[in-house]
Amino acid sequence: MVRGGSRVDHAALLEELLEQEAALGVARLSVFIVEPAGDFRRAILEACQEVPIPHGKIQVATVERLLGRGFVIADERAHDEAACHYHVHFPTPVGESAVRAWYDCFDPPEPNPARA
Repeated sequence: MVRGGSRVDHAALLEELLEQEAALGVARLSVFIVEPAGDFRRAILEACQEVPIPHGKIQVATVERLLGRGFVIADERAHDEAACHYHVHFPTPVGESAVRAWYDCFDPPEPNPARA
């Protein structure tokens, strides 16, 4: 699983999620998932290329990490979004503990291999 960017700003993310929750009734973020098929690094590259992720840095996690922390992963892509695009739903009401759990699931930012 890959997310674009390197932002690790708890307060800003909490604010964004609370605004989403108020407007849409859900709080969710986009991620990109490609089945590793034995080669985790190759799957990361494929996800970054398929979207394509424009950010210079990415953050990587596993589906198991997010599910283990109580997040729900949903295939809700629009017709024009990449096949690997998914939403991660936050528990509601959204709070600081969910934001901390989100960031704890991801490895530190690393260079986007599709932009190398």
